[in-house]
Amino acid sequence: STFARELLAEVQLRKGRASLALETVTPLLDRETVTARALSIAGEASVAKGDLAQATKYFERASKLQPDSAVIRTNLGTSRMRQGDVSRAEADLEAASNLDQKHTAADIALAITRLQRKDYEGAFAAIAALEKKQPSSPIPYNLRGSAYLEKRDIANARKSFEQALAIDPAFMPAAKSLAQIDMQDKKPDAARKRLQNVLAKDDNNVGAMLALADIAAAEKKEKEYLEWVEKAAKADPKALEPKSRKIDYLLSKKETQSA
Repeated sequence: STFARELLAEVQLRKGRASLALETVTPLLDRETVTARALSIAGEASVAKGDLAQATKYFERASKLQPDSAVIRTNLGTSRMRQGDVSRAEADLEAASNLDQKHTAADIALAITRLQRKDYEGAFAAIAALEKKQPSSPIPYNLRGSAYLEKRDIANARKSFEQALAIDPAFMPAAKSLAQIDMQDKKPDAARKRLQNVLAKDDNNVGAMLALADIAAAEKKEKEYLEWVEKAAKADPKALEPKSRKIDYLLSKKETQSA
């Protein structure tokens, strides 16, 4: 049963069992009736296993079977990008962006990729396309702020991050970036207030707590640093970073048994 194998492989993939998912879906791949879904699953499993060359081949076949799928074309583009095939990857991502006005993963991938290559003009174009699709999302403004930061245009970076927070006051990436700018300007109180505003909207935000811990560390306020780390660990008992930070702190104090 094609449907049963595809469904089982998807479940295995979501549970992090990529090898088993590939084993489940492989009998479907040489059938004349192979589906784009089966090939996409095989591609995702190959990515998870680190076999990008094989993943690209699967996504290429899937894209030929379903050329109007923005998701498949995005997967093909990101797979090529990770292999260093930049020009073809960007062509795939641009095509994926144009295929579906509700699909934003391709625009985000394009913006980030171009930023990494310092193609600022291209990055701003991808961000503008994303903003058109998601005018009420903080993500385009946050990406634009990151682009301005890369260009060392602090004034416009600050403005973009503030626009992101105006849309979502608890949007941690923008708040953290603004706090870092405040710290560079030697304004720790302003940085602290931004992060406390996030906690006012989301009182279990581990990222905000750890950022506040960083500010305390920068000011050499050891007790306050530890308090924020412990609050973060309590807010999300499964989060690793708060525990890791506390272990490092205890080791630095030679409290080996507690660590």
